[in-house]
Amino acid sequence: MKKFLPLLAVLAFLFVGCSATLNQKKQLLTTTQTVQTQVQQEQQALQVIGSTVNDFPSTFEKAYQDDPSADLKNDDGAVKKLLDKRAAAFKSLEAANTALTDANNTLTKLNNQPSEDMPQAPLSKVLTSLKLAKLDHKTLVSYYREMLSAEDDFFAATAGSDVSQADLETQISQLNQYYSSLNQQIDVMTANLTTVTSQNAKLTKAVKTMHD
Repeated sequence: MKKFLPLLAVLAFLFVGCSATLNQKKQLLTTTQTVQTQVQQEQQALQVIGSTVNDFPSTFEKAYQDDPSADLKNDDGAVKKLLDKRAAAFKSLEAANTALTDANNTLTKLNNQPSEDMPQAPLSKVLTSLKLAKLDHKTLVSYYREMLSAEDDFFAATAGSDVSQADLETQISQLNQYYSSLNQQIDVMTANLTTVTSQNAKLTKAVKTMHD
């Protein structure tokens, strides 16, 4: 019986090692799929935010001409629908960012517990691109909140039917500066999310070569 004990210990060690590798591979594949899905969600949300921002000036002007005394921000109409659509997209963006943060945490833990055949280099590149994407998100949120504040000022300044066309155009021009800054950040974030997608695809391919 004593002769079998060392053999059993070796077998147990090998089993634990194989299980750990298999578990890592499964976790990596699941997490890279999450990254892919959530990045796509962020890109779609950014596209909607950008398009609604671009559509706002003309949508507002048309609605204002139809009824200058209307509460365009709150009354059910084209302007409110546009704002609601953008708000929903931003909510989707925030949800995807939370999921990406969780995925990043999982990848970081796996990176700190490497196995013999773990693709360390592509994993590190994904973690770097995710870190930059997180910084992009924080910056975009700051621009978004400043834009919301500027919109509040805009709606207050254009309330009522006694606003001249010149004043209206001035207010829209000022608001467009915030929209332009937000759009620039959207472009930056979209470009970096494309990098995340590319690095994540390379990691996924490498993970599939890990031992089964």
